[in-house]
Amino acid sequence: MKKFTIPDGKRLFINLFEDNGGRHLALRIDNKDILKAKMLPVSTHLLTIN
Repeated sequence: MKKFTIPDGKRLFINLFEDNGGRHLALRIDNKDILKAKMLPVSTHLLTIN
């Protein structure tokens, strides 16, 4: 994703669920965290979406 901002007082929530499993990852991201974010190199073979 390209860098973006969210209004002050708002938060971005990301929830990841494992298919056929019990694991759940929940992330709460504030605007200050987005502003400090840096791009990471991503290998295209890791970007498989089923």
